Amino acid sequence: MYAHAIEDLSASCSKHSRQQVLQAANPSSPDPVFVQLELGLVDIFLSLCRFEWQTCYIELATALFQAEIEFSLFCPPLLLTDQSKHRLFEHFLNSDGARVGEEGALGWSTWLDKEEETRQQLMNEELSRENEGGGWTGWSEPWSKDNEGIANVEHETMNDVVMENIQDEEEY
Repeated sequence: MYAHAIEDLSASCSKHSRQQVLQAANPSSPDPVFVQLELGLVDIFLSLCRFEWQTCYIELATALFQAEIEFSLFCPPLLLTDQSKHRLFEHFLNSDGARVGEEGALGWSTWLDKEEETRQQLMNEELSRENEGGGWTGWSEPWSKDNEGIANVEHETMNDVVMENIQDEEEY
């Protein structure tokens, strides 16, 4: 019930906001209809959290507030679609990162920056490991027992030829 009401009010806010942009209204003065829609969203959200709290889902109510604060106040300044932002936010929520109100909380935006830095460091380490292998040393065939046998036969043949040459020199 609450989810549908929030979705409907959110859609109305988005629609109204797009209309305001198209009409190029004065952005310095907020539209009273838009303000009422946003207040309606906040009221429904608070009612949902209060309901969860009163039905002993205290952790869920707290998590809802944390998620709303993170998404509203600490959203990364990226030009992404709503779906992409929601996916990134879901990744943040599913991580072990500290959220608003918890010790060591950085905020979603800062957490995302640190995740990107960590990812870049890992990629650089992988590249450096690949480069540490040295340069090209040429093609080589791995020695197998068959190759060793051929080499031994060739070596023995060479020894026989050398011995024959030595014997021929001694005869002269």
